Amino acid sequence: MTRALGFVLLLLITSQSTQGFSKENHTDKVDGPGIFSNSGIRGPKYRDQIKTMRAIARLRPEIVKTVEYGVSIKGNPLTALILESQNMPITKLALVTGATHGNEYLNIADRLTEALLDSEANVLENYLASGGALIVVPIVNPDGYERRRRGNARNADVNRDWPNSKNPQPSEFKQPESQALANLVNNYLSAHPFTGLNFALDYHCCVDGMLLKPWGYEKGKYMTQSESDRYDYFIDPMNKYFPKPGKVGTPPDLLYTADGTTLDYWYDKYGAVSLTYEGTQRRERNNLQYHVLWWEDILRNL
Repeated sequence: MTRALGFVLLLLITSQSTQGFSKENHTDKVDGPGIFSNSGIRGPKYRDQIKTMRAIARLRPEIVKTVEYGVSIKGNPLTALILESQNMPITKLALVTGATHGNEYLNIADRLTEALLDSEANVLENYLASGGALIVVPIVNPDGYERRRRGNARNADVNRDWPNSKNPQPSEFKQPESQALANLVNNYLSAHPFTGLNFALDYHCCVDGMLLKPWGYEKGKYMTQSESDRYDYFIDPMNKYFPKPGKVGTPPDLLYTADGTTLDYWYDKYGAVSLTYEGTQRRERNNLQYHVLWWEDILRNL
């Protein structure tokens, strides 16, 4: 009887740790019933993430470098990969980020650079040779990532700290992780005046392949048809490559209203095609190859 009860409890715990998002089981509170937004994927220690980034840069120093662009509350170095051709003027920029919510690590953003470099299609190299640049921030929120918590060391939600056209104030961010990331992109664009931020994708969980478009802060607010068509140019390849295409829409329509996200910030400030990808452990366990194919189409279309 005891062993049977233990088995039932184990099944319940396992099902909760990989359960997808629903409006009924999620509350938008840091570490509230956030077990339901926990990807369940345990990644390498953050210091090992940094070692991996530095190793990639050592192997391809002509196009890859690591940058420490700030410091987290707990003193973790905020680290990014910047991929660019040193002999070309930069004319276009893409950004990929992950673990903005520390417990929503998908093991995609941190493997993407190496996978693109290893691809026989050489799409990334061609993109860089044409004046493109790519900034990769695998772990935006290292303190939350190390604690397997949604928020940062202050228990604050780093993805609710970003100004948008509805709430442009405060002009300064409250959290060092978001402020540093905003500075990283802004400083890069300032150093390369012939470019802008063209595309940004932030990896989150926990829905099977859902893609979120601006705007998150207001239900019923939608893009013009021409803007929607511009987004579809980058979204359609995902539906082509992934075995199970996900839903596409705004956060209020598909999930819940979320004010102060990177999704709206990159679009409002730079006019970038800005998307949030929602994945799950079950979906992403063997899906890196599809993300690579999708990203190769993204880079071709920039």
